[in-house]
Amino acid sequence: MKNDTNDDFDIIDKIVPSDKEFGFRQLSLQISIIKGNFSFEKSKQYLNRNLISDSINNEGFERSIQIRKPELIAYYCKEGKRTNRFSTPTSKIIPKTLKVITEYCTLRFLKESKFKTTVYIYGGSERFIDSVLKKVLKKIAIFSGCKLINAKIPQLLIRRLCLTSHRNSVELIKIDPSKSKNYAKILKEEETEKQRYEFVIKEGLFKGHKIMNSSMMIRLFSEEPNIDIVQFKSSFEITLTKKSRIKYELTSNGKINFSINQIFMNNFADEFEATEYLLERLEKDARSQILLTETRTMSKGQQGLPHFLGFASHDIDSLFSMLNTHMNNIDVMAISAILSDLRTHEHSLKDSQKIQLGEYYFLTIKNDPAKALELSYAFHSLISEPYFEEKSDEFVQLFRRMNSDTLLAFTELFLNTNMPLFNNIIRKVFCNDFITKKELQLSWNECLNEKNSNKKGRYLELFLAKLFVGLNGIEIDKINRNTKSEEIDLTLINRVKDTFWMQFNSPFIFVEAKNWTNKVSAKEVKLFKAKVSDHINHTRMGFFIAINGFTKGSDIEQIRSVKDNSIIVLITGNDVVKYLDSDLSLRKFLEKKIGDAIK
Repeated sequence: MKNDTNDDFDIIDKIVPSDKEFGFRQLSLQISIIKGNFSFEKSKQYLNRNLISDSINNEGFERSIQIRKPELIAYYCKEGKRTNRFSTPTSKIIPKTLKVITEYCTLRFLKESKFKTTVYIYGGSERFIDSVLKKVLKKIAIFSGCKLINAKIPQLLIRRLCLTSHRNSVELIKIDPSKSKNYAKILKEEETEKQRYEFVIKEGLFKGHKIMNSSMMIRLFSEEPNIDIVQFKSSFEITLTKKSRIKYELTSNGKINFSINQIFMNNFADEFEATEYLLERLEKDARSQILLTETRTMSKGQQGLPHFLGFASHDIDSLFSMLNTHMNNIDVMAISAILSDLRTHEHSLKDSQKIQLGEYYFLTIKNDPAKALELSYAFHSLISEPYFEEKSDEFVQLFRRMNSDTLLAFTELFLNTNMPLFNNIIRKVFCNDFITKKELQLSWNECLNEKNSNKKGRYLELFLAKLFVGLNGIEIDKINRNTKSEEIDLTLINRVKDTFWMQFNSPFIFVEAKNWTNKVSAKEVKLFKAKVSDHINHTRMGFFIAINGFTKGSDIEQIRSVKDNSIIVLITGNDVVKYLDSDLSLRKFLEKKIGDAIK
């Protein structure tokens, strides 16, 4: 019998490549500040003296040093060893080979003011940065007659991420116990928490799943709101092409590490770009009630980082002062943040301040409608209703001068607020004295001439809104109303005081619009009929408009709708053209089409 113990055994045969080792990678960032009048030109001189050869066999700066004021970008290189690892079937990791590789640190010198330059260091190990690169940076700063200091990430930013936005994901938090009066007392009284969470009292370190939800931490931060957070780890989800969970570690001394997977990295050109994106995401999460105080001076695509160190809290007067500054440039990010902070003082705002906010909003719509759309939700809850009522006519005239795309966007926005004052403004825009046959003809031509398929449909919705409100008593309720189960292009309020219209008992009217190159099938008509039937308590009438008409059988669905105690009115593009070319009133035109549907 063969003895298995005598068989030759070669471990190499059992080794298989492991994906685990390289499944996750780390993006790191350290932030420093150069105080003084930092000179890009002098710094470039220093960097040029410390260049390395094309064949990297040393530590130093790469030749490609870029100056694009207000920033300088340089690349520091070093050689290092990396182990190629493999695993056995039992998942034991075994070193197999060693490779000498070149690693890069990207340095971004950003001059934010005459006497302040922020240095962002991307990549590189913490040990390498602290022992080598920081010394190099000190020399660069001294060469320009400046001083290098460690950056401080504002406590307000850290607290917002830790205590609100990412609270449920916090797995480690370290505080400074020296600034806490009741730290030891609270921990002693919360003995039961020790069974669920791990913490080291002496160092102020807490570890545990959802540690911020523990009664101990809730009590600690509620009783001592000014306690300093030195370090914490948490995570958040990002959906690009595929949902990724990003873990990160943030310390108050300007160090940030992100743990990401390769799927996430595939969305970016390099680590620099990925890190900037993640920083902006952190900033966005924290900004819900945080003011960004830094004045933005950089171009699009470089706007996230300067704000990262610029979080602060202010009183109402200082908020309005800064709002006034940012309104000159319509700085959307800064204005949104200020308005968010003002919302915390909402009940303390004076009527004069609410009127001032309304004026800001009006001027933004007038001068830059696109940015006004971005800011609208931030403004809406703060501005004064009396101001809007007083300015409603000016708002109406402003909207009537807009192009179709912008008007549609504001119409949907204002109607979706469900605030009467905004709804009334839109209903004044779409009213009898404005919607003439000439206006309708222009809007109709826009529908027919547009080449973009998405815009064709949108312009048809706008045309129909203008068409139907020409009938006295018809008002717009919603344009492009979406729910989880259905989409309705146009919803109208029916207040027509007329026996003919009142007999149908339809407080609302649904409108479907199809600006298709082909005819609309009977199946589509049937689906629309179902939408009306599903809301039979609110509507019994629907208009289906198809530019290029309907296929055979669609009229059958129209007939069936009458039997179901509802009315579906089919209107083709030819019907619209005939109406626009005729002397027929809108009332007569619509009533004739309704009559055809119920015969």
